[in-house]
Amino acid sequence: MPERIGNVTRERYEQIVAEARELVAQIARAQFALGDKALEIEPMRPVGGWMPNDTSTHSWTKGHR
Repeated sequence: MPERIGNVTRERYEQIVAEARELVAQIARAQFALGDKALEIEPMRPVGGWMPNDTSTHSWTKGHR
C-alpha cells in the first residue's frame, strides 16, 4: 500500500505542494507588478523629502474634486 500523507498519497501530496508554491509565486509577482504600476502613477518622494500639507498639489487629486 502506498504511503499516505493525510488523505492523499505521497505523490499527490508532492503535486499539491508544488502547485501551491506556484500559486504563491504568482501572487508575489502580481503584487510587485501592481506596485510598479502604482509607482508609475505616483512616484515615491525622496527619503526625508518635503511634502506639502495641501494635497491639491498631488497628481492623484487633480481633476477629481
